[in-house]
Order: sequence, then structure tokens, then C-alpha cells
Amino acid sequence: MNRPERFGLARFDAVSRGRFAAVLLAFVLITPGCRPHREGVGEEEGPAVEGGELSRSAVLYFESDGGELAGERREIFPGNPSREAFARALLAALAGGSESSSRRAVVPPALETEGIFFDDMGGLFLDLKGASLRSWRWGSSSELAFVRAVVRTMGGSFPDVSRVTFLIDGERVESIAGHVGATRPFEVAEWR
Repeated sequence: MNRPERFGLARFDAVSRGRFAAVLLAFVLITPGCRPHREGVGEEEGPAVEGGELSRSAVLYFESDGGELAGERREIFPGNPSREAFARALLAALAGGSESSSRRAVVPPALETEGIFFDDMGGLFLDLKGASLRSWRWGSSSELAFVRAVVRTMGGSFPDVSRVTFLIDGERVESIAGHVGATRPFEVAEWR
């Protein structure tokens, strides 16, 4: 049995088969670009490519003039599609500061990571280099703002992350800078 007979196309003449093939080809080429419109934030959507570079939308948190945290939507360019690279790019964007002059960064600009790890139970582990934290002007309010901004940003960017653990130089620590207890993971739901 030849191919047209197997697919029930034996009764079509050459013109009909050509039209059928054209319609099928058009359907295959057009359908992947058609998605229902979804209202909401970028974390529902997967990575996008802009200008040949992978990007993903995220809300970053910075301190406003009133001392509260304010969200700022940005396109983040992690360089590769891994979750770890995206988390590292989020930290770098937080350290880089706000695009608004009325908001201040609460993450040290020299912040470096030893590693970033996700577990399969909703945990995110941020292993920070201790030397990159030492030059920052720490106080109880700045340390609290640092934790809140990082936990909110990570929790909003990774919906499956329910807790964030800070490590310094590969070790669990009492606190990041002596003010906010960090011996247990920070539950994302408690820090929104």
C-alpha cells in the first residue's frame, strides 16, 4: 500500500492533495505562535528572547523613600536558561540598584555568590561570599531590608520556592550581619 492510500488520500486528485498539504503546513506553522492571552505578571510566562539574548520578566524589590519595599518590574538577562543563572542574575540586578531615583538598593553592590542551589522540596540556598558582604553599611534595618528584598524577589520569581536559606562561605550562620537570625530558612509566605 502506498502512502496516499494509507492515509485515505487515494481518492484526492493532485490539486486536492496540494491544497490539503498547504492547509496542513499553514496550521503547523501558525499554531505554535497562538496562545490565549493571560493577564498577570511575567513569572507565568517562560523565558523570552530579545535581541538574540534570553530574558525573563521579574519584580525586584528596593527600599523606597518611606523605608518600605517597592517592587520594580524588569527584564532580566541571565545568560543561560538555568534556574541558578536566573537567580544569580536577580541578585546582580538587586545589587545594581533601582532604575528609579526614589528607591535605594538594599543589596551590597559588590555581592558575590559561592553557589546557588535548589532542592526538590521548595528550598533555595544562596551561598554568599562573606568578603563581599563586609564593606556594606549594615544595621538592623538594612539587614532586615536585605532579607525581605531577596526573599520577596526570589519567591516571586520562582513560584515553587517556599523558603530561602542564606549561607556564607558554604556555612550556615547565626545571622548575615549580626541582627536578623538566619539559622533557619526564611519562609517566603512570611516575608511578602
